[in-house]
Amino acid sequence: MKRILAIITGLIILHIVCDAQYSIYKAKYDYHAYSYQIGDPYKPSLMSLSSALIPGLGQLIEGESMRGLGFLGGSIALAVFKRIVIWKTDASWTAKDVIRKSALIGQIGLRVWSGINASRIAKVNDLAFRDKYNSTVSLKILPYSGLLDNYGYCKTGPVGITLLVSF
Repeated sequence: MKRILAIITGLIILHIVCDAQYSIYKAKYDYHAYSYQIGDPYKPSLMSLSSALIPGLGQLIEGESMRGLGFLGGSIALAVFKRIVIWKTDASWTAKDVIRKSALIGQIGLRVWSGINASRIAKVNDLAFRDKYNSTVSLKILPYSGLLDNYGYCKTGPVGITLLVSF
């Protein structure tokens, strides 16, 4: 239990340090337009897998602590509810079996939803990261010929190359 609390505390501290703001970015960026590029800090497939294994883990890693704790809390609540109903009630075995199966379906659905949500958050945060730290440099080399004067008459003049750099 102490390890779990230490991990959760560490992830919350990571959230405070991290500047991921999905609620702001989701209005500006469309996750459908995402394509993976080398250097993306959030890996959608890894976040989805981690959130599918432990609901909310991908969101916690991405810096969305409240959303991640919501998924984690929902999963824990379903597990506790299932245990309490099975062991503490005097319902028939048929009713207990129905409750157990519906709680299990709820847990599976929560894991799938958490994985999909973690992937979307990772894609949007990657797009925002690219915009924030865009470091593209363009370099063009073009030919230059100064053979025409201002009136369009031919004359002799410099010939060379032009270097265009934009960043």
